[in-house]
Amino acid sequence: MSITITKDTKMAEIIKENFMILFTLKKFGMMCGDCAAKNNDTIEECAKTHHVDLDLLIAELTRVLAR
Repeated sequence: MSITITKDTKMAEIIKENFMILFTLKKFGMMCGDCAAKNNDTIEECAKTHHVDLDLLIAELTRVLAR
């Protein structure tokens, strides 16, 4: 993993790092692969929009990227 995910990380940056992230996001009800907002929104903004626990989301995405 070459990035550290924080609440300020852009969603597009996370997806670009590993497209498998899209499957994890889908588990949270987040269809970020088709969303234009992914290019500008941070992970915190996306979590708020989808009513997802930010800390849980960051932990899960970090786990996926560490594989």
